[in-house]
Order: sequence, then structure tokens, then C-alpha cells
Amino acid sequence: MFTASLSSTIVSTAVPTIVADLNGFELYGWVFTGFMLASTVTMPIAGKLSDVYGRRPIYMFGIATYLAGSALAGLSTTMLMLIGARVVAGAGGGGDDGALDRDDRGHLLAAGARAGMGLVMGVFGVASIIGPTLGGTITDNFGWRWVFFVTLPLASSRG
Repeated sequence: MFTASLSSTIVSTAVPTIVADLNGFELYGWVFTGFMLASTVTMPIAGKLSDVYGRRPIYMFGIATYLAGSALAGLSTTMLMLIGARVVAGAGGGGDDGALDRDDRGHLLAAGARAGMGLVMGVFGVASIIGPTLGGTITDNFGWRWVFFVTLPLASSRG
């Protein structure tokens, strides 16, 4: 959850720079919407496929797809290319989340119920502070493309 939250919030501070660089003000909302929509759609599909074909192959395919989408986002030269790359990354993110074992999902839900929503919100809160700060620092010092590249080692370590 921390990696997913960090990945989303790190990009948010770079969007004004991206929009200015790629001349895509009218499309900037799709940078986030495309990612979330693809993630939401692929999660149940990946869950079903992982029931049939096994968890690990679907999980690894999801991570590889996320990595490819993030790399493509960093290499984007137009807003449409960036949006397409974010859709690919979102599909990968939903794929690896959907591949969790049903028992694991149940344990996670039970643990969340025992620990309370405070723990979940705490993780998101920390990512919400670190992400924009890190995203702004990366954008100012290295360029907006690096906000997509910096998530690559985080995602590849999940496999």
C-alpha cells in the first residue's frame, strides 16, 4: 500500500511541469484517471486468472506490466503517450494486486479490522507527505521524467 500511495503522490507534484512541457493542459486529468481506471478494471480479472493459472505468474506479469508502463511514462513525448503509458502501468498495478491469494486478502482484511483504519490511514498519510516532497525535489533537480523512473526499483523489489 505504501508503494502504491507513494507512486501516486510522487507524480502529483510533477503534473504542472509535465503539462507545460508536453502542452497538454486539456488532458492532464487523464494522467491519474487512466491509471486508476485501468487498475480498477484489471484487479478482478487478475484475481480470476490467478485462481485458474496460479498466483505467481499473474503477479509477476502485473509487476512487469507496471514497470513497462512506468518506463514508457518517463520516456513519453506527448500527453497521449503519457496517458497510454499510465494506463499500462495502472493495468499492471491492478494485476499484481488482484493476484493476491484469497486467503491473504482475507488475512489482510482481518488484520485491517483488528488494527483499525488508523493503521491504513497512517500509511497513506506518511506516503502523502513523503510523495509530494520527493516528487517536487526530483522534478526540480532531475526533471519530471524521473518521477516515473524512481518507482522502478520500488516496484521491481516487490517481485
